[in-house]
Amino acid sequence: MNKFQKNFISIMLVFDLFFLNLIPLLAEAKVTKIGPKEFNYFLNDCNMEDRLQLGLTLDLITQEEYANKKNWKDIESRCSLNKIRYEINYRSYHFFSSTSNSEVNYHEIVEWVADSMGVGTLNKSTQDLEEEIVKKVMEKIWDNLTITQRKDLLLAMQKNTGKKIDNIDDLILKSGQVVISSLIALKAVFGFKFFSLAMVFLKGVATILGITLPFGVYTGLASLLGFLTGPYGWIILIISLAVTAGQPDPNDAIKFVITSYFIRMHHIEEKAKIAKQISQKSKEEDEKQQLMFMVLVFFGILEILIFLFFRKRKKHSVNLDSNLK
Repeated sequence: MNKFQKNFISIMLVFDLFFLNLIPLLAEAKVTKIGPKEFNYFLNDCNMEDRLQLGLTLDLITQEEYANKKNWKDIESRCSLNKIRYEINYRSYHFFSSTSNSEVNYHEIVEWVADSMGVGTLNKSTQDLEEEIVKKVMEKIWDNLTITQRKDLLLAMQKNTGKKIDNIDDLILKSGQVVISSLIALKAVFGFKFFSLAMVFLKGVATILGITLPFGVYTGLASLLGFLTGPYGWIILIISLAVTAGQPDPNDAIKFVITSYFIRMHHIEEKAKIAKQISQKSKEEDEKQQLMFMVLVFFGILEILIFLFFRKRKKHSVNLDSNLK
């Protein structure tokens, strides 16, 4: 082995060691916090229905206006992206700082709400914190249900998923923290992500409370949350925090954070479905092309064999004629 080969091997070893250590660091450095830029992407991806849901959580429009859809242009303008940005900032920061801040640092808002609820925020992604907030709300809802309502909720979840929940009679006597943790542990059995499990739970809550969600939890979520923070007041009391006059109340941001989470997860699911369809279509096209290629190859080979056969036959015929002469 000459000097050049030794140096080359040494360089490659250093290169390999560097990248083997760098890859995990790059994975950790992946964007997991939704800042102003990422939140703008999310808002721009929202359709009008999404904006109306966000507008409902911020009281930009009322439930009656949403249901009747009268004065549509006025409703639409009140749920513009700029109005949504301004209102969530206004409800999340001090009055004097919010008016001049047109960008939304969504991760900071989620951290603030999570911290107010006693959720640890260190080294957690925006989605992790959102799911902790949703989990806390689910626990609060469960604790406010009667024993009969709890059983009806679990039975509704069974019906909606087609999956059996064991020990229902034992679960209905336990606290929200224990029950929600048990359901999260069961999500592997259900084959659901947390997002789907939370949707099934909230849909069950709507069912037992007699709330009609014609388009599912996703589009009816703001109405459900509005109901729970209205006459029931279950969610609004989740943060028993003394708020100084003029300072923002994290309770105001809970509905917005939960609704934003469900809308974003819905977008991700829809995009995943589209990507899967495109991938499947591409796979089918590839299979067709491969089949066509194999057919062309087959006929090509067949044509060559036929050509060789007749050529050999012709040559044999010529040779035969020569022998006869």
